[in-house]
Amino acid sequence: MRSRELPEVRRPAADAHPDADDRSAAVAAGPAVGDHRRANEHRSADSAPGEALLLFIVIPLIAAVLVRTLARRQPRVDRVVESAAKLMDPVMALTLLVITASVIPVIAGSAGHLGTAALVFAVFAVVMAVAGWILTRATQMAADQSRAVILSGVTRNSLVMLPLVRAITGERSGPAAVVTQTLTELIVLLILVRILPRLVPATAVSENR
Repeated sequence: MRSRELPEVRRPAADAHPDADDRSAAVAAGPAVGDHRRANEHRSADSAPGEALLLFIVIPLIAAVLVRTLARRQPRVDRVVESAAKLMDPVMALTLLVITASVIPVIAGSAGHLGTAALVFAVFAVVMAVAGWILTRATQMAADQSRAVILSGVTRNSLVMLPLVRAITGERSGPAAVVTQTLTELIVLLILVRILPRLVPATAVSENR
């Protein structure tokens, strides 16, 4: 006896792939979703500098003003501020160490460009030191004032701008350039600490008075 051949039952395409319509819709909507995602990322990148300015510069500045104002009225707060001021140097050194360690890979990968930037920073420091010295000599400032003017012209406290630079450029060479400037500035300051007493002797105070 011949066995009857059963007719082949074919399932509809929808049964074979129940989510075919969903996939097709997702594929069709792919470009739109991508554009929407890129638009969100673009808006986030645009708002990052403003958020960094607010969180790392404006709010700490307002807090510092409030603490200083309160310290003038409350002796206890004033004692706390004086105690905290003694920790400023080690805290700043630790902060610089941590920041420098975080950008060492970028500095190593961009040594050529950052070396040129360091040279520019060093030239700027020398020019500002000479200009400050000439200005203080011309105006016959006292020795302590002359040294303050020269050091203020050389230093720029670029670490304050680091959050903004990081928000704008991300993890590229922008933060590394800021750290390079700070390290170059520190080397120049160490040199100035040794030569300023000779350039601007303390006897200038009595002479100018």
